[in-house]
Order: sequence, then C-alpha cells, then structure tokens
Amino acid sequence: MCSSFRLTRSEACTPVIEKGLPAGYPVILVDRKIATESYTAYVGANNYQIGKEAGLYAIGVLKGKGNIAEVRGTKGSTSDAERHKGFVDALAKAPEIQIVAEVWGNYLLMKLKSSYNLYFSSILI
Repeated sequence: MCSSFRLTRSEACTPVIEKGLPAGYPVILVDRKIATESYTAYVGANNYQIGKEAGLYAIGVLKGKGNIAEVRGTKGSTSDAERHKGFVDALAKAPEIQIVAEVWGNYLLMKLKSSYNLYFSSILI
C-alpha cells in the first residue's frame, strides 16, 4: 500500500502519519519532515546547513555589518524552521548584522512580491 501526503505544516500531519509505522507501513518522507522520529526514511536536503550557508554568505556580502530583511518560506514548515535556525546561527558570528524584518513568501514568487511590497511600503511611508 502506498499513500502520499503533501506536507506544509508538519504538526497537523504528524498524528496521522505516526499511525503508519506501528501498523507496519513504511513511512518515507520526501523533502519535509514531521514532528516525530516515527518514520522509516527521509530523503531531502539538509535545510539547517542551507540556512547556515546563506547566513555565512550574507556576512561576506555585508562585510560583517548591516541590516537584513529575511525572506522566509511557509510558517510552520520544517524546511523553513530549519533554514531559519541555520541562518540565525550563522549570523551570530556577526553581531553587527541584524535581521530587521521577516517577509513570508510561502515559496511562491507572487506571494513574496506582495509581502515584500507591503512591508517596504509600510516602512517608507
């Protein structure tokens, strides 16, 4: 038997997916994790490391000081949370860099443009 779920918020899906492993169904996660270790395998990126590398790159571009508006993915997604943690951990090495805003794009270009425009129009007024 094979079932597929598209995870955006892991907490909502976790209780349902957790029932699969004890019932004898392998649970293979692709790209997104759930809020438990009750799965057979995970196939995906190291999102923490992606965020950390982005933070180190930002430190280099900003030469160790400046302000950042962080573009984030989807609230509640494990990929966003892990990337954000890696990013913040990297920026801890550069105390003169501050995250001054978070803009949520939900991994969609048009949503990002809308959120970005709303944020910047509000601070420029």
